[in-house]
Amino acid sequence: MEWDNYGGGGTPRIRRGEPNCTTSPLEEIEEIIVDFERGDRMPDLAYLSVSDREFKPKVYNEGFTYSVTAWRWLHHATKKHAYSTMVYENGVRRKENVIGYGNVLIYDVDGGYRAEEAIEALKGLQALIVTTRSHTPQEHRFRILLPGDACLSNRVDDRTYREIMETALAYIGLDTEKIDAKCMTTDRQYAPNPAQRHCYLEGAKLPLLEIGRIVLEAQRQQELKKRARPPRIRASYDGPSPIESFNRDHTIEELLERYEYRRVGKRWLSPHSESGDPGVTVLTGDDGRTRAYSHHDSDTWDLADPFDLFVIHEYDGDANRALEALKGGAA
Repeated sequence: MEWDNYGGGGTPRIRRGEPNCTTSPLEEIEEIIVDFERGDRMPDLAYLSVSDREFKPKVYNEGFTYSVTAWRWLHHATKKHAYSTMVYENGVRRKENVIGYGNVLIYDVDGGYRAEEAIEALKGLQALIVTTRSHTPQEHRFRILLPGDACLSNRVDDRTYREIMETALAYIGLDTEKIDAKCMTTDRQYAPNPAQRHCYLEGAKLPLLEIGRIVLEAQRQQELKKRARPPRIRASYDGPSPIESFNRDHTIEELLERYEYRRVGKRWLSPHSESGDPGVTVLTGDDGRTRAYSHHDSDTWDLADPFDLFVIHEYDGDANRALEALKGGAA
C-alpha cells in the first residue's frame, strides 16, 4: 500500500463563500440534482463545508462554512479541519439546518475493508483515501472521498441522501454492510487527523447525475406501488392447521416485499423507519422455522413468521378474523 503518493504541497488555498451551483436543465432530475457550470465539465475542485473552529470531539458542531479548494489540496484540509458534505445554515451542524450540499460523497470504513481492497473496487474513479485517528496496520480505518459530476440540490432530504449514498456504493461495488451507516445521514461531520496518511486515485468523477436518476425513478416506482396496493392474499385452507399451511406456502421475504420493506444488504428497512437504518433480520431457528426480527421502533412487532406479518398488515393484528378469512377463502 503506497500512502502519500501525491497531491499539492505547501499551504492549501481554501476559498469560502456561498454555493455557486445552478439548477440542472434536466427536468426529471432537477428536484435532487444541481449541475455545476450549467452542465459543463465539473472543474477539478472540491466543494464542501469545513470548520474554522478548534476541533473538540463530541461537542463540536459550529463554525462550518461552504468552501472550495483544488482537489489536490483536499488532503491538507482533512488534516486540519472538521469537514462535511453538507452546507449548514449559520454554520451550525444539524439536520434541520441543511441548506445545500457539495460535490463530494464521503464514506467511513471502520475495519470492513483493507485499503487495498477499497482501491481495487474504486479503480477507474477519482478518489481520495485518508486514514482516521484509529487506523492501524492491522485494522484499516479510513475515509473515501469521491468527487461527483454534480452536486445535490437543497431539496434532498435525509432519506433521499441515504438512498443516493447506497446507490453510489452499489455502482462502485462496495458492500453497504461494511460501511459505517452513520456516514449516510445529513448531520455527519468528520474529524481531522493531523497524522493521516492519504492516497489519491486517478479516474472519472462519480456519475451523480445518473445515480440521481436511478434514485428518483426508484422513488417514483415505490410511490406507484403504494397507490396500487395489492389485493389481499386469497386462499382456502381446510386442513387442521391453516397457519402451518400459510407459512408453508409463503416465505418471510415474500411478505416483507409485499409490505414494502426494502432489502439493504442482509437486512431489511421498514417503510416507516425514520432513522433510515435497516433493522429487520431474517433468521432460521433450531426448529427449522424462518422468522423476521424487527428492531424498528416504528414496527408494532418484534418477532414474526409469515402468518404474523399477514395478520399485522392486512387484519390490523386480528388473528381470529384472518383465520376466518383463510378458512373461508376470503383472505
